[in-house]
Amino acid sequence: MAWYNKAGADPERSWRFFIAGLVIFVPGAMLTVLGTEPPHTWWWPGIALLAVGFSLALWGYVGIFANRLARAFSPPSVSKNDRLK
Repeated sequence: MAWYNKAGADPERSWRFFIAGLVIFVPGAMLTVLGTEPPHTWWWPGIALLAVGFSLALWGYVGIFANRLARAFSPPSVSKNDRLK
């Protein structure tokens, strides 16, 4: 079994991971921008949220990509009408 078959087994779950990562990433980016002004108290929490959000979104995107890759490499299905010909 190839890695893309296992990673892409549940595209809905991968999509949820991607969206959750995006939802966490955006506030992290806003906190990072807010933390550029003195005092820099919001910079490190923003960086932490950026890292968590990026990781979740990347994990979800890998699953989505793996699902498409698995579908591309799977043999085409043969319908009943094609077998009779």
